[in-house]
Amino acid sequence: MIAVEVHSKCGGELKAEKEAQHFVSPGYPSRYVAGQNCVWKIEARDEGFRVVLEFDEGFKLPASPNCTSDRLDVHDGISHALLW
Repeated sequence: MIAVEVHSKCGGELKAEKEAQHFVSPGYPSRYVAGQNCVWKIEARDEGFRVVLEFDEGFKLPASPNCTSDRLDVHDGISHALLW
């Protein structure tokens, strides 16, 4: 796969394409700014297609009780069910 564009702002909308797209925390690879709430809406290109999320091996979240500091939520766009 070829990276088309790297998105580094805090949230936004992406339309999934055949080519891979990458998005990273603002300021990556430096530490991100605390207190951000970045929400990305990622849609499949057309009906019948799906979105595949792959995480870099360096992706880590610090441990915190009940995920009170950093977390990643993945929701189904139709039902809004929490998937991960």
